[in-house]
Amino acid sequence: MVTVEKDVWENYIRSHKRSAPFRIKPFPLFDQLTKLFGNDRANGKEAESGADFFEQLSKEGDMEVLCNEGDYILEPLESEMEMRFFKKPTQTTELSSSMKKRKKVKDTEGDVLNKAVDKICASMDQGLEKATKELCFHMMSESEVAHKVDQLYNDLLLINRITSDRGIFRTRSA
Repeated sequence: MVTVEKDVWENYIRSHKRSAPFRIKPFPLFDQLTKLFGNDRANGKEAESGADFFEQLSKEGDMEVLCNEGDYILEPLESEMEMRFFKKPTQTTELSSSMKKRKKVKDTEGDVLNKAVDKICASMDQGLEKATKELCFHMMSESEVAHKVDQLYNDLLLINRITSDRGIFRTRSA
């Protein structure tokens, strides 16, 4: 059951009317579900969304690289070119209410995550395709070798005076 003070619950119900019956309804597996789903997002003062991370990267611009001699060299980030796709739109859009602005920012964060997942999936797809081709090549090679061994055996049997009774591959039991 939801256990909060009455005035807190009433304020919540004003904005979420469909949640009213849950005040007295027990959640049988609440503790287990909390353990399972409770930490699905980063929290605390260091928590940041994907969009925040990409925004911070775009602000940093250049990255210092330590060379063997101990000198620092400024080097552009490799992800800088890809950042064009991940940048958040500016807040000076034509949206009038703050609610629409918040929704737009949330949509952008979702787009960032979707693009990152798409990139990972594409990379995995390429890797799996390459592995499949290599596996097929090795399987075909094994099949060809087995076929050639069978052909060699048959050719050896055709040699004069060698029959299957006196073949080279028979065991020495005599």
